[in-house]
Formats: sequence, C-alpha cells, structure tokens
Amino acid sequence: MTMSDAHFLPVAPFTHAALDYERLRQEGLAHLEQLAGLAWTDFNDHDPGITILEQLCYALTDLAYRLDYEIPDLLARTDGEVGVDFHPPEAMLPNAAVTLDDLRRLVIDVVGVRNAWVLPAAGSPPIYYDELAKGISLTPPQDNATAIALRGLLQVRYEYDAAAQVDGRALTVAEVTAAVTHVLHAQRPLGVDFLPVQPLSPENIEVVARIEIGLVDDARAMLADLAQCLADYISPAPRFTPYAVALQQGIPLETLLTGPLLHHGYLDPAELARAPKRELLHTSDLLREMMALPGVEAVTSLEISAGGPYAAWTLPLNAELAPRLDVANSRLTLVRRGQLVSSGSLAGLAERAGAKTPAGPPLETLLAPPAGRDRHLGQ
Repeated sequence: MTMSDAHFLPVAPFTHAALDYERLRQEGLAHLEQLAGLAWTDFNDHDPGITILEQLCYALTDLAYRLDYEIPDLLARTDGEVGVDFHPPEAMLPNAAVTLDDLRRLVIDVVGVRNAWVLPAAGSPPIYYDELAKGISLTPPQDNATAIALRGLLQVRYEYDAAAQVDGRALTVAEVTAAVTHVLHAQRPLGVDFLPVQPLSPENIEVVARIEIGLVDDARAMLADLAQCLADYISPAPRFTPYAVALQQGIPLETLLTGPLLHHGYLDPAELARAPKRELLHTSDLLREMMALPGVEAVTSLEISAGGPYAAWTLPLNAELAPRLDVANSRLTLVRRGQLVSSGSLAGLAERAGAKTPAGPPLETLLAPPAGRDRHLGQ
C-alpha cells in the first residue's frame, strides 16, 4: 500500500461549528452555567444533565454530518434519481394563454406558420333571439327578432410557411389551418371564441433599385444580402431562441416560462413587436435597411409595386394578404463609380427567413436535476 492509498482521520478544523462535538459541549456548558449556575453547580461527566447535553451535542453533529452532503445526494432515491417528488419548473411555471400575445405565440409555434396575428373581431355572424320561442337562431325570425352582438370573438390570421415539413413532407394549408384551430381551442380562454382561422394569401411586392456600392469581394453575394434584407423587412418573421441558447444568455428561467410553454423555444416580446402586419411600405424604410449593409454607399433610385403602378414613396398594402418580396420580378442594379457591376432578377438569392429554428434539446432535459447518490441517511 502506498502512502497515497492509506486512509487516515482528518485533523483539520471542522468546516462548521455544528460538526465539532467538543465545541458544542463547551458552549452548552457555558449556557448552563449562565442560566442555572446558582442552582446547578455539578457539571462533571457523571451528572445526568451533562449526559443529556452530550446526547444533544451528538445529535447535532449527526444531523450536521448528514446535511453536509450535496443537495442531489439528499434528494436521491436508491436508484440515484433525483427530484421525483417535486414538480419540475416546466410543469409549474407556464400557464394557459391569457393575453392576445399568448395566443399569437401559440399560433406561431405551430409548424407551417411563419407569422400570425390575433385581434378582436371587427364584427360577428348575425345571431337573433326569438322572444316568442325563447331561443336563438342564425336566421332572423319573421317577428319579435332581436339581433345579438357577440363579444369575445377573436380573428386569427396567419402567414403560411411553404418551407415547413414534417417527416420530409410539406404541409398543406388545410393541414396547418386544422393544426392552428386545434391549438387555439385547446387553449381557449373563458368567454372567448374564434372566427374561422384565416390563412393569408401572398401579396407579391416588386422592388426596382439602383445601388452604388464600394469595393466588395463578391458582387453576387452583395446582391444576395440586399435581397435578403428586403425580404426580411417586407415580410418579417418572429425568431425563436432555443431554450439552451436563452439559458446561456442568462435569461431568467421565470422569464422563459412566462405564458404558454412553446415547443420551438423562447419567443421574446420584442420579436413579436418586430414582426407586425404591415399596412404600408415606405421606400425610405427599405432604403434605410439597404444602407445599413456593409459595402452599400448610396441608393440612387428605388421604386416598389404590388403588381400595379410603381410607387416612389409609399405603397398601401392589402389587409387581406401577406406581403412578400417578389424575387422573380424584382430588379436590383449594382454600380460602382458609374460602372455596372451586377444586375438582374433576385430569383434564388433571397430565402425568406422562417420563424422556426432548430428547437434544440427539450427544456425538460436542460432543467433535469443533477444525478445524486443515495447516502442512506435514514439509517
């Protein structure tokens, strides 16, 4: 046996006073002298009161020794599993949808949905109360009919994500709509109902621009960056943050688990605000987005169209459609010092940024308690 293999009793000071039997005994004697010194003068070992004190000190050191183990060891069962008697955070902290943003998050979390908007319905289907029959009807009775205006109706619209797939198969609009409807009714708040879910058809936006660029390594890559920034601005999509990344960023767990629990990660409120349903497109906003790219020195001309006349300043958008960059008919011309660098269609250059990113490990695996070792502390 080498010296490193030898077992020995430690002689270093105790890490906590509760582990030091002799110190506890001396402090106990000091308290006895202070509290009962006039009536109790025999503090020798044979005194029964001292025996009781010593038993108490031993009990304290025994408890301190047991509690000195790590928390996973204290909670472990014989098989080493920890926390089986506790509800995990992902089961306790999330709650059902309460606000419109909560419902919007649930819809965006559905595979096949790129963006979604949940708003109070502007109107409701006509419903009539027949005073004579004491009943409700969808068709107006001939007499004694009173129209009822329903409250609590919500209109849900979403932008279809054609790139979404499940098991290598693209989802149809009908399948996505059915999934959204199921999720909404599973989380429907009290006193709330939904009009039929409405998928928005695309509204193609053509962009024609002439752009002055500086010295760049790859003009084609610059053209792709410009196309991507235009596509993302015209049709923004909220971006999920995988739970593993959010935890690494230091986002508090109670923030991650506020509202309904989502499958694709954390959806920051700022992401929802960044992706509204646009009613107008301003060329000044598109110009600002392009000028923010490295290598762009000036945008000398810019016009936009939704299939009709080109607008130089503002383009109203159809409220019943979802705008998107028309890569087939848009044209960006890159010039440098008056010389043509690149020009043509944006087809194949811009991939619309989707709302879904790889979800990463499930939250329950990230929050799993550390493994412990059963120390048989009850024995």
